[in-house]
Amino acid sequence: RLGLFFPLSCTWTGIIYNPRDSKPRITWSKTEATIGRKKKDRPAGAEKMASIPWDIVKCDDGMVSFQRGDVGYLVFDKCQ
Repeated sequence: RLGLFFPLSCTWTGIIYNPRDSKPRITWSKTEATIGRKKKDRPAGAEKMASIPWDIVKCDDGMVSFQRGDVGYLVFDKCQ
């Protein structure tokens, strides 16, 4: 164990669809991970999670709740 820290970020790019008879959903088109100074397009873990569209369940007071298939929920809070 070296005790080194590397900044890690993951960027997902997608399109929001809003069909008339269903909930709005995001279909992901690109994923990218950056670890330290190295970028990797379409990392396997992110691509697996992005393969199923994410439904936008609720959007209220700067918070957005997503549901990915029947797997679970993710809540994003927009900090100001």
